[in-house]
Amino acid sequence: SIAESLDLKENVSSILKSGLNKAGQSGELFFFTRDNKFIIKTICNREMRLLLKILPSYVEHLKQNHNSLLTRIYGLFTFKLSYTQEKYHFIIMSSVSNCPKECIERKYDLKGSTVGRRTVKVPDLPPEKLQQYDTLKDLDFRKYEKKIGISDGKKVKLLETLKKDVAFFESMRLM
Repeated sequence: SIAESLDLKENVSSILKSGLNKAGQSGELFFFTRDNKFIIKTICNREMRLLLKILPSYVEHLKQNHNSLLTRIYGLFTFKLSYTQEKYHFIIMSSVSNCPKECIERKYDLKGSTVGRRTVKVPDLPPEKLQQYDTLKDLDFRKYEKKIGISDGKKVKLLETLKKDVAFFESMRLM
């Protein structure tokens, strides 16, 4: 259940690790729930305003495109610290993998860019040593995986879905 996934006691170590490591380049708090079903990420004011602006179109896109690969956002929340009056915004969204961490051999955060998109700094690291990294990036994928095998039938459906998702981003002037 959602309540179990978001249980604070179950996620304390993930929260602390995220806060210490600053998982995203943006410096925002970012972590997967312990069961890997959800991602919780803080967002800045600009991102919050943008999300609220595109929300009706985003919801409509997901209704019309059930196979969309866009992350499902389940909530946008704001909380204020009583002692400093600082506001923080965060979103709860689905995890793409949604499977136990033990089942994942390697995880990549692919953005389609090469600028600053390398995790592995060791020049000749063998693939069996990649498990020491939580998340790899685009240039790591190019070096270690090169491509993803997919059947022709699924390829056509995937490309169709990707085109619709890209068209949505273009219509929102995000891409």
